[in-house]
This record gives sequence, C-alpha cells and structure tokens, in this order.
Amino acid sequence: MIAGSIEDGTITFETRSALWGFPDYTTVTVAGDLLVISGHLRFGRSDMGVNKTRILGWITTLAPLTEPL
Repeated sequence: MIAGSIEDGTITFETRSALWGFPDYTTVTVAGDLLVISGHLRFGRSDMGVNKTRILGWITTLAPLTEPL
C-alpha cells in the first residue's frame, strides 16, 4: 500500500508485472455500493494489457463476495 486508507475509502497499491517486475499503480475506491478498481502503469506508454488482466483477476476473485446471502 502506498497511499490512502480504509477510512478515506481509497487505497492505492504498487503492483508489479510478473515477467519484468515493472511497477504499476492499482487504486481501489469505495463509491457508495460500488467498488471501483483502476490500474495504470508508472513508466512507459503501454502495459500490454497487464493491468486489465490483473483487475479482471481481482474481480473474478472478489465476485463470490457479491452474491446475496
């Protein structure tokens, strides 16, 4: 975690690509009933889809938590 807090409703993590270890930023924000996840590269012009793949993986992992009880 590099910025934010649960109390703020926004947390930014430094995440790294598996192959080269390039740093990216992934930000999670709670906006009412929504969980907003965004990712962007720290260096360069293209992440070659790494952030999209990472965020889709997080959504897949978190999906069971959205099921009604």
